[in-house]
Amino acid sequence: MLKHYIHQCVKASSCKHSLSVKQRYFHCSALNGVASMFRMPALSPTMEEGNITKWHFKEGDSFKSGDILLEVETDKATMDVEVQDNGILAKVLIEKGSNIPVGKNIAIVADAEDNLKDLELPKDEASSEEQSFSSSKEEVKPIVQDRETKSNVEHKSTSQANDAVNKSFLPSVSYLIHQYKIENPWSIPATGPHGRLLKGDVLAHVGKIDKGVPSSLQKFVRNLEVLDFSGVEPKKPSYTEDSVPVRKSTMIETLKTVPMKDEYITFERSISLEKLKSLLAKRKEKDAFGIDEVVSAMIGDALSISELSKVEPNSIESAYDLLLGAPIVKLKSSVSNFQPKLFPKNNNTKDLHKYIRDSMIGLPSNLSDYVKLNFSSVTKSSSNNVEFLDDVYDMLLGSNSDSIDSRINRHEEPSTTEDLTLTLSIKDNISKSRAIKFVDCLKSNFENPEFVLSRW
Repeated sequence: MLKHYIHQCVKASSCKHSLSVKQRYFHCSALNGVASMFRMPALSPTMEEGNITKWHFKEGDSFKSGDILLEVETDKATMDVEVQDNGILAKVLIEKGSNIPVGKNIAIVADAEDNLKDLELPKDEASSEEQSFSSSKEEVKPIVQDRETKSNVEHKSTSQANDAVNKSFLPSVSYLIHQYKIENPWSIPATGPHGRLLKGDVLAHVGKIDKGVPSSLQKFVRNLEVLDFSGVEPKKPSYTEDSVPVRKSTMIETLKTVPMKDEYITFERSISLEKLKSLLAKRKEKDAFGIDEVVSAMIGDALSISELSKVEPNSIESAYDLLLGAPIVKLKSSVSNFQPKLFPKNNNTKDLHKYIRDSMIGLPSNLSDYVKLNFSSVTKSSSNNVEFLDDVYDMLLGSNSDSIDSRINRHEEPSTTEDLTLTLSIKDNISKSRAIKFVDCLKSNFENPEFVLSRW
């Protein structure tokens, strides 16, 4: 059964449930011939009260160590209470009952050698405490009345103002009471907070100081306890209705109209497309790569050489990761994964500048927040004298060219060539030296496409 199982478990720790007998010393007879109280044991750490279901011994019966004295029922189970020493059950205070708090006196036990007829039984401490508490309440009333009859008129008003009487004495007050051998200190009017007796009250009672000093000090202190705000006026606002601060909505609208400061650093390079046109014209005849493949190769080569895609991590985030012991994450990209966003394949070399300018040329995804790449067209005029100098240069080299006279006699109209302006905008996370290297490398690639395609 559950009761026998719990009995075996409780037996190992039965020292907690043993009799609350007073400590014994080496002696030949009972200590003072007085029995001891047996209190309600705590059978578990959370037990607060229990029910006595059965006593296994009657008054006057002797018990031995290991015997079950009584059964206690809790909200969890019924358990047996064993005794650790030999003894006699002198008196049972509570036969059976419920909701008995832990520590309450339930029986009186004596030693095995004691004689119950000559043994003095202790009184119940709980009942004696209740009686003393009730008697102390009755004793307070005549003391307060005696205090009122013996004090002066000023001291009467102060004693009536105190709502409660403080029984504890300060060390200085206790010293004076013993020094002047005051038998009844409660007869002295107390002027301290909550009826506390002060050193000045004792000195005034003895006659060392004027009797009116404690009461005057009490009035002064009580006047300071109550603050008078009747003469205090609220401070007027420093602004008028006309100078009310601007509302939040108005400030937001103002901020929307103000242009934001550009956080990017811009680099520009002018690019000539003459060699690229001629190269694409040759490749068109051979049915080789088109514009999109060539442009992809040039941008990829510039990224690889300049290492522009290596974005420096944020210094604050890196310091925070360093404090936490986390690895510092760096953005990485590879040129092989770079695919510029271009229009469909177009091999029309006449519209090359327009094609590159209007194409959706992009950068790796990790650079989209840090780098902006843009192409704009620039129109330049070329006169006949430039072509003339070119012919002279060809003639000096021994190449086939028209004669100088024939070039002069043509009177051709000046032609226009439309070049591109490369604009690169970067943020602080991108190294300036890498950005400059990327722009210069991309300019060199557009102006020397054969060299790039030979490596690609």
